[in-house]
Amino acid sequence: MMTVVAIIMVLFHEYTMATIPLTGFMQTSLHLCLAITIIGLNGLAVSKNPKFCFSDFASILLILGGIVTNMRIFLTGGVLPPSVTIRLSTADTLLAILAIAAVLLATKRAIGLSMVMVAAAFIAYNFLGPIFPGFLGHDGASLQRLLSLTYLTVQGIQGTALAISATEIFPLMIYGAVMIAFGGGDLMMGISQKAFGRMRGGIAKVSVLASALFGMISGAGPANAAATGSFTIPMMKQTGYTSHFSGAVVACAAIGGQIMPPVMGASAFIMAEYLGISYGLLTLVALPAALLYFFTVFIATDIEAQKLNLQGMKREEIPELRPVLQKRWYLLLSIATLIVLLVGFRFGPGASGFYATLVLLVSEIAASIVKKRKFEFRNLIESCTSGAHAACNIAVSCACAGIILGIVDLTGLAIKMTSLMVVISGGNIYIMLIMAAIASLIMGMALPTVACYIIVAALAVPPLVSAGVNPISAHIFAFYFGLISNITPPVALTAFVAAGIAEASPIKTAATATKLGIAGFVVPFMIVFDPSIVLQGTVSEIAIGLLNVVFVSTTLAVAFGGYWNNLKVNIVERAVMIGSSILIFMPYTALNIPAYFAISGVYVYHYHKSKRVKNRVASEIL
Repeated sequence: MMTVVAIIMVLFHEYTMATIPLTGFMQTSLHLCLAITIIGLNGLAVSKNPKFCFSDFASILLILGGIVTNMRIFLTGGVLPPSVTIRLSTADTLLAILAIAAVLLATKRAIGLSMVMVAAAFIAYNFLGPIFPGFLGHDGASLQRLLSLTYLTVQGIQGTALAISATEIFPLMIYGAVMIAFGGGDLMMGISQKAFGRMRGGIAKVSVLASALFGMISGAGPANAAATGSFTIPMMKQTGYTSHFSGAVVACAAIGGQIMPPVMGASAFIMAEYLGISYGLLTLVALPAALLYFFTVFIATDIEAQKLNLQGMKREEIPELRPVLQKRWYLLLSIATLIVLLVGFRFGPGASGFYATLVLLVSEIAASIVKKRKFEFRNLIESCTSGAHAACNIAVSCACAGIILGIVDLTGLAIKMTSLMVVISGGNIYIMLIMAAIASLIMGMALPTVACYIIVAALAVPPLVSAGVNPISAHIFAFYFGLISNITPPVALTAFVAAGIAEASPIKTAATATKLGIAGFVVPFMIVFDPSIVLQGTVSEIAIGLLNVVFVSTTLAVAFGGYWNNLKVNIVERAVMIGSSILIFMPYTALNIPAYFAISGVYVYHYHKSKRVKNRVASEIL
C-alpha cells in the first residue's frame, strides 16, 4: 500500500510540474495528505508487534486524520472565504485540532521528537504570553485565532514552506533517487577515483569529490554520508587513516552536498523564495562558497596524509573509468539538462526536476534497447518509493515549521527578537553575528537543516539585514551555521552516521569533523563582511574577494591541521596564521596588508625550515 501511495504521489507531482501546479491550497493539501498517509503506512509496515497494538492504532488515526483534514482544504478548490477563516465552525475547530495533532505525530514519526517539542513550546508560548516578563510578554491569542491561522491560512501549516516542498523540493528529490538507482552514484565515484585516486592520501580526496558530486544529485547530509562512506571509509582505514578521521572526512564532505549546486539542500529553495530571486541565480551566487568549502576539506585531508606519510592508491586499485562511462555516460545528459534549465533558461526547480527526470528515463530506456538489456523497472519503482518517503519527511517538517512560523507572526516574536538582538549587541554587528551563529547551531542540533533554516531566517536574519548586512549574505550565513551543526558536538547527526560506518567514537568523530570543516565556521563571516564572495559587486571586487577567501581558508586549514610541507607547524606560527587570517576578513582594510605580510612570512620561514630539515636528513643518510 505504501508503494502504491508513493507512486500516486510521484505521478501527481510530476504531472502538475509538467502542466501547472494546482491553485491555492489544493497542491499543498494533497501533498501533505499523501505525505502523512505514507508516514502512517510506514508505521504499520515497521511495526514489530504481531498483534494489533496502540502504535498500529495511532498509525491508522494518523492516516485518517491526514486524509480528512487535508481533503477539507482540497475540496474548497483552493479558495477559503473570510467568513470561514474569521469565525470557525465547530467542525472546522475539531478539524484544525486534528490537523495540528496529525502534523505533530507525523513529524515525530519522520524525524524524531525534537522538532515536536520545539513546536509544543511555541504553542505554549502563544497561550502563556501574558505571564512572560518584559519584551517576551504579549496579550496571548485565543484558541480560535490560533487554529484559524494555523489550519486555514498561508501563515500556518499550508504556508510557504509546505508550498516549496510540494512544488520544488519533491520533484528534485525524486530525480536524485532515480538517478542513484540507475547508477549515478557509481558514475560519480568512478570519476572521483580517476581524478584523485593516485594523489597523496588519494582515497580521502576521492571521498571529498565523490560527496560533492553525489551531493549535486542528493542534497541530504546523512544519506550522502551513508552512500559514499560505505565505500570510502573502509578504504581510508586500509590506507592508514584512523577510524575517527575517516568518518570525519566523510561527514564534512557529506554536509557540503547540501550547499553544492545545482540541487543543493532543500533549504535553498526556501531561501530563494525569501530573497525573491530565482533558484538558478541563487545556485550561481552560492557556487564559489560551496567550492571553497570542499577545497578547504580537501586541503585538510592532504595535511593529514602528510602527517601520516600516506601514499595514493595503487594503479591497479583504481577501477577503469572508461567501462563506467561506456555503461552510464548518458546519465550526464540529465545533469546537463537540470543545470541548463535552472541557470540558462531560469526554469523553476520543480519543472527543471521534471524534465531532468524525463531525460533520465528516456536515456535509460534508449540505452536498454540499444544494449539489449532489460529495463530495470523494479529499480524505478523502488527509487520512486524511497525518494517519496524521504520527501515526505521534509514535507511534514515544513508543515510543522509552518505551525511555528504562524505563532511567531501571531505573537510578534520576530519583531521582539530583532529588538532583543539590537539591544543586547548595542547595534554591534559582530555581536549580532555571533548571536545568530549560536542560535543557528543550537537550533540545528535539534532540528533538520530545513526546519532550522526556516526558524532562524524568521528570527535572526531580519536583525542582520536591518543592521546593513546584504540580504543574500545574511541568509547564507544562517543557512551555513544551521548546516554545520550536523558535524558539531554534542548532537551531530551526519557525523554520527559516518562514525557508525567507521566504527569510531561518535563524539571524537564529530570533534575531528568540526576541525576539518573550519571553513563552514569562517566562510559565513567572510561572506557577511565581503559580499563579493557571493558574487555581489564588480568583477574586480569579486576576483579580489575570492582570492582573499581562498588564501585565508587555506591558511586556517594549515593552522588547525598543524602540518605543512611535510613538517609540523609550531604553536607560534599557528597563532600568527590564525590572528592574521582574522584581521584579513575583518572589515578594516588598513590591517589587510600587514596581515598578508605576516602570513606570507610564516610560509617563507616554514619553507626554509623544511628545506633545512630535508638537507640535514639527506646528509645524515649519506
